[in-house]
Amino acid sequence: MDLPPDKIQALRRVVDEHLREGGVYDEIRGLLSEYKAQEGDILHSDGLLGVIEEKGIIQRILDSISGQQLKHKKSSVATGASFLSLTGFSRADGKRQSERRHLRVQLVGGRAFLEHLDIDPSIRSAANEKLFACVQFGGQRFKSRGVDCVCDPPFDDEFFVDLDKEIDEGRRRKQAAGAGGTITKGLWQQRYAMPTPRNFTGGSSSKDRALLDVSTQLHIVLIRVDETLQKRRYVGENVVEWRNVLKTGAVNLSVEIGGSGQGLKVPIGVLELKLELMPSAAPAFIPEDEIRGQLSRERNNEAATDREFLVYASRWWAEYHAVDPSFSCRNIKVFANLATHSAAMVPTPAFISPITADRVLESPMEAARFVALLTHDKDDDRDVSANGVSSLSASLQHGAEAWPSLFAFLSKGKGEQPEHANLLCCLLLGHGLDAWVALGVDSKGNNASAVLTRMPKQGSGSGENMYDVRYWDVLTGATFDCNYGSPSVGLQSWHGIHHVHCVYSFESFAGNIQPDACVTTTSHDFADSSLWMSMNPIKLTLIAKLTPPCILPPTFSKGEMSGFEVDLEHALKISIGHHREQLGLVTIWDDGNLNHVMSQALWNYEYQKLTATQLESRTFQTAVRSVLHTGQNCTAFPVNFSHTSPLRIVNYFLTNKHTKDIVALYGDELTHTLRVRIVPYAEDCVSVWVMLAAVYTS
Repeated sequence: MDLPPDKIQALRRVVDEHLREGGVYDEIRGLLSEYKAQEGDILHSDGLLGVIEEKGIIQRILDSISGQQLKHKKSSVATGASFLSLTGFSRADGKRQSERRHLRVQLVGGRAFLEHLDIDPSIRSAANEKLFACVQFGGQRFKSRGVDCVCDPPFDDEFFVDLDKEIDEGRRRKQAAGAGGTITKGLWQQRYAMPTPRNFTGGSSSKDRALLDVSTQLHIVLIRVDETLQKRRYVGENVVEWRNVLKTGAVNLSVEIGGSGQGLKVPIGVLELKLELMPSAAPAFIPEDEIRGQLSRERNNEAATDREFLVYASRWWAEYHAVDPSFSCRNIKVFANLATHSAAMVPTPAFISPITADRVLESPMEAARFVALLTHDKDDDRDVSANGVSSLSASLQHGAEAWPSLFAFLSKGKGEQPEHANLLCCLLLGHGLDAWVALGVDSKGNNASAVLTRMPKQGSGSGENMYDVRYWDVLTGATFDCNYGSPSVGLQSWHGIHHVHCVYSFESFAGNIQPDACVTTTSHDFADSSLWMSMNPIKLTLIAKLTPPCILPPTFSKGEMSGFEVDLEHALKISIGHHREQLGLVTIWDDGNLNHVMSQALWNYEYQKLTATQLESRTFQTAVRSVLHTGQNCTAFPVNFSHTSPLRIVNYFLTNKHTKDIVALYGDELTHTLRVRIVPYAEDCVSVWVMLAAVYTS
């Protein structure tokens, strides 16, 4: 709709006042004078706009507008904003600081995503699905805006990667390790053509050439999101070698996105990128032969260390089997294939690095709760096959189990038990615990993964009973404390791992050679060579670590959830009332005292999940009786979800036996009550408690 002239004039006055107050006009005049002094009196609008953009003026204006929009957005949440907006991801915005060197990553489109070729537009609109690009560079993460799922997705977004930050992190890692930095493995090749950037000057300095030593790669994961059902689906991924940009300052890339099916060798689609160093006048050209030499040396070193570790792992595996031939049936995994179409074989300790989620996950119990909220699911095209490296040729032919990187796991928000265990182990290491991933079998003999932590007993020396050991169920957050030689008290009710066959952690791997591998009777002294066969820690340092992701804080705080809770309650009441109407039943909702009392129970349920503490229920029962009249009875049932989709919640209510009976209940003086509590966690994971109750007269 076109605005009338008076409205346009008013809008122009507002913009003019905003630019004057921010001193933008004065800054542009100064840049114009500098530009004329360098380029002469002939003005080129494209060149001038490029200078203004590189100085960060446009970004600063957009940031000020975004800040006002964010304030408006948060205020709208407090007054009851739509809960459906909670389907997004946390996003680390790529804002650029003009005094630091950045890599500008532009998504300029996609093509040949044939999976979306035959999707009818009306069906696509009804599904409400969007395609997102998630990007990682070392400890920096970004997410694009969602675009339609079409054959040529119209990506149009940009991020600013802080290169100086990665240089600083690399120096810190070298100082901590006392050795060279880690080289991130590349998965695919990129086709590229390098245009000449505007206003790029030559020169050379050791500071500029330090960029050549930054071996961190851009990791791009594409996911497809159904914003109605709040379900994510993995599309594909790739890693990008960015250092070709050091030749001219800008490079265009056509990045092939590969899927995770090991039988699928063709790319899912092609993502078009443009990389550019910012600011353009700061970096120096680096000759192409020098760039190629650096990349070649890194690839050769990586291949040599991979071969050396593979030979050592094969010898270790043969020695482990020689201890007892029956150990061939144990769940030992020295290698796992990356869950990508390249299926690169990676040692399992490479997945583990300490992750410090400072001010995001405040305790080990909160970290366990967060990991448990990530959906336990798998993608349909993911292959799972043999254990360990019992057959080396089979491992080289994708015989090892396929695991995604932790960044891909967080991007799609779902995965199987091993990746849950890897993530929780990294987080517990970041909290200073002695954490290990434990592989073995459960009570039914199925392969199982868990995390164990050890704490030395006070006054104990070396020996079998020197640690207090706790096992963490990575799918529920529950814990089980066990000590060496203790009876299996409580083990029957423990649904996690029952027999531990091997453990691994940051630069550590050990296989259990004890005849009895039960968690309550096996010793957890991994340094005892008569009980555990450990790998040489020097050999394990050869492993190139997969880059651990940073953990993003929730978009909204706990105090800002009330608006979402009210909206979700309203949507659920409408759906349940409509269903009862189809059954010929009248629905009366009571939002009185009982509704408030139910919130106490929901708080208790989340507290129990978070702390593994069983709270007494008499207080809640007494409170319920106090709000009921004589002759009234109450039936209620709580359910916990990890999403806020009304459609999925109502579908569960109509299929679960307990809630289905409450929904279909009828009688005189019958009223229903519904209460929702939403607790936010990292990565915009949510714990959603919904309690449905009915009050009736006996």
